[in-house]
Amino acid sequence: MALVKEKVQALLAEHGFGIVTTLDISEKINSKLNIAYRPYLVLGVCNPQFAFQALEIEPYMGALLPCTLVLQENINNSVTVSFLNPDLFATITGNVSLSLLTHEVFLIMQTVLNAL
Repeated sequence: MALVKEKVQALLAEHGFGIVTTLDISEKINSKLNIAYRPYLVLGVCNPQFAFQALEIEPYMGALLPCTLVLQENINNSVTVSFLNPDLFATITGNVSLSLLTHEVFLIMQTVLNAL
């Protein structure tokens, strides 16, 4: 998991994104419920320029930021990386003016996944 996270972080950095939050779901489940759970991370990632542009277009975008990537370890010890499609943000806010920007972010996230 750590190697995949490092690679994701490096690939994101190539596009101006950084990891701003890390939620270790497995640690939370273990500490709060005393249940061992497979490694599972939720990463909040942000590109300040995209975030600024999105907030200028739609002030309520703050409720949807940062973008979310999930890293989860599978039974065979492989790691699956997925993300919430930023194209949904225009639909959620009802502001179609976000569409070009969110699609650009979608393409970057897809590029990162494809490079893994």
